[in-house]
Amino acid sequence: MRRAVPLLLAVLAGPAFADTPPPGTDWKVLLVETVEAHGCVMTEEEAATMLPALGFEIDWTPSIVAELMDEGLVEMRESDFALVLKTENCK
Repeated sequence: MRRAVPLLLAVLAGPAFADTPPPGTDWKVLLVETVEAHGCVMTEEEAATMLPALGFEIDWTPSIVAELMDEGLVEMRESDFALVLKTENCK
Protein backbone atom coordinates (compact mmCIF):
# COMPACT_ATOMS: atom_id res chain seq x y z
CA MET A 1 0.00 0.00 0.00
CA ARG A 2 1.23 3.50 -0.74
CA ARG A 3 2.48 5.57 2.17
CA ALA A 4 1.24 8.94 0.90
CA VAL A 5 -1.86 10.27 -0.79
CA PRO A 6 -1.14 10.29 -4.53
CA LEU A 7 0.03 13.70 -5.69
CA LEU A 8 -2.57 14.35 -8.34
CA LEU A 9 -5.44 13.24 -6.13
CA ALA A 10 -4.15 15.70 -3.56
CA VAL A 11 -4.28 18.40 -6.23
CA LEU A 12 -7.95 17.65 -6.71
CA ALA A 13 -8.47 18.08 -2.97
CA GLY A 14 -7.36 21.69 -3.37
CA PRO A 15 -7.27 23.98 -0.34
CA ALA A 16 -7.02 21.16 2.16
CA PHE A 17 -3.31 21.07 1.29
CA ALA A 18 -2.37 24.74 1.56
CA ASP A 19 1.01 24.50 3.31
CA THR A 20 3.71 26.84 2.04
CA PRO A 21 6.76 25.48 0.24
CA PRO A 22 10.16 26.13 1.79
CA PRO A 23 12.01 29.27 0.67
CA GLY A 24 15.13 29.30 -1.44
CA THR A 25 13.80 27.54 -4.56
CA ASP A 26 11.39 28.76 -7.20
CA TRP A 27 9.27 25.62 -6.94
CA LYS A 28 6.83 26.71 -9.63
CA VAL A 29 9.63 27.17 -12.16
CA LEU A 30 11.23 23.88 -11.11
CA LEU A 31 7.94 22.03 -11.57
CA VAL A 32 7.36 23.56 -15.02
CA GLU A 33 10.93 22.79 -16.11
CA THR A 34 10.65 19.23 -14.83
CA VAL A 35 7.39 18.51 -16.63
CA GLU A 36 8.64 20.19 -19.82
CA ALA A 37 11.76 18.02 -19.75
CA HIS A 38 9.51 15.00 -19.32
CA GLY A 39 7.60 15.73 -22.52
CA CYS A 40 5.05 18.21 -21.12
CA VAL A 41 2.90 15.50 -19.48
CA MET A 42 3.35 13.82 -16.11
CA THR A 43 1.11 11.07 -14.79
CA GLU A 44 0.28 10.48 -11.15
CA GLU A 45 2.72 7.57 -10.93
CA GLU A 46 5.52 9.57 -12.55
CA ALA A 47 4.90 12.53 -10.25
CA ALA A 48 4.91 10.31 -7.17
CA THR A 49 8.35 9.03 -8.16
CA MET A 50 10.02 12.05 -9.73
CA LEU A 51 8.85 15.02 -7.67
CA PRO A 52 9.85 13.85 -4.17
CA ALA A 53 13.35 13.15 -5.52
CA LEU A 54 13.53 16.87 -6.41
CA GLY A 55 12.37 17.97 -2.97
CA PHE A 56 8.66 18.40 -3.62
CA GLU A 57 6.38 17.38 -0.76
CA ILE A 58 2.76 16.26 -0.79
CA ASP A 59 1.85 18.94 1.76
CA TRP A 60 2.52 21.93 -0.51
CA THR A 61 2.97 20.74 -4.10
CA PRO A 62 -0.80 20.84 -4.79
CA SER A 63 -0.84 24.58 -4.05
CA ILE A 64 1.84 25.12 -6.71
CA VAL A 65 -0.13 23.06 -9.22
CA ALA A 66 -3.26 25.05 -8.35
CA GLU A 67 -1.40 28.31 -9.05
CA LEU A 68 -0.28 26.97 -12.42
CA MET A 69 -3.86 25.91 -13.19
CA ASP A 70 -5.15 29.39 -12.25
CA GLU A 71 -2.56 30.89 -14.62
CA GLY A 72 -3.68 28.57 -17.44
CA LEU A 73 -0.27 26.89 -17.62
CA VAL A 74 -1.38 23.38 -16.68
CA GLU A 75 -4.47 21.22 -17.04
CA MET A 76 -5.47 17.99 -15.38
CA ARG A 77 -6.18 15.13 -17.76
CA GLU A 78 -8.67 13.08 -15.79
CA SER A 79 -8.53 10.00 -18.01
CA ASP A 80 -5.11 9.07 -16.62
CA PHE A 81 -4.65 11.63 -13.81
CA ALA A 82 -1.92 13.49 -15.65
CA LEU A 83 -0.65 17.05 -15.54
CA VAL A 84 -0.51 18.53 -19.02
CA LEU A 85 1.55 21.70 -19.45
CA LYS A 86 0.30 24.49 -21.68
CA THR A 87 3.47 26.58 -21.63
CA GLU A 88 5.18 28.10 -24.68
CA ASN A 89 7.49 25.06 -24.84
CA CYS A 90 4.57 22.61 -24.72
CA LYS A 91 2.18 23.76 -27.41
